[in-house]
Amino acid sequence: MTTVISKQRTQDESSHSPFVQSIHTLSHRAGDLPPGWRPVLHGALVALRAIDCPARAHIRLTSPRIADLSLDVGSTAPDASIDGILRRVRVRTACTCERCGRSGTLRHMDRKIQVMCAECAAPRLLQHWIRTFMQQMTDTVESNAPVTYRYDQLPFQLRPMIPAHAWSMTGGTCKGAPDASVSLFEMLVYQRRFEAVGDALECMITAADLE
Repeated sequence: MTTVISKQRTQDESSHSPFVQSIHTLSHRAGDLPPGWRPVLHGALVALRAIDCPARAHIRLTSPRIADLSLDVGSTAPDASIDGILRRVRVRTACTCERCGRSGTLRHMDRKIQVMCAECAAPRLLQHWIRTFMQQMTDTVESNAPVTYRYDQLPFQLRPMIPAHAWSMTGGTCKGAPDASVSLFEMLVYQRRFEAVGDALECMITAADLE
């Protein structure tokens, strides 16, 4: 009977230890993370609960932060098992899409760099380049300085949106790409086309973010 009571007391103390409490805190903070990274953190929390013991009761886990484009969770004391679990969180999130959880890579999104898969990144990259392209069109008109893009200089996301007859062909290829160019000033006639695609992309991205 004494043994049973002793075990119950140990379990109750463990459930209120700094280590367990910090796991609960991390669980509550998961909602603040990108949705694609939440399952990674959840798996780590399950593994951390599995190794809970009185010897680790004094260790606290620090709040998650995004560092070097991965999720970083620290601890207040060195522990080989805990350190291994937290290291896997950093490694996995560095190659996991922030939006959907599939395999991802670093993507330059406007002024941000994010980890995304090709499917999640595609509409955002196209939206970014449409905005950049349209701003350059406006700057060209205001400055009256002609700007020309070679085919290999233009982001590949934009190339399908430019009609074939808008390209000025000079023949041959340039580093494996057609030796052609397009004038931003001449592209002004297609401004509404770019605006319409940009608006459609905005609706698509907003809907995806709300899922």
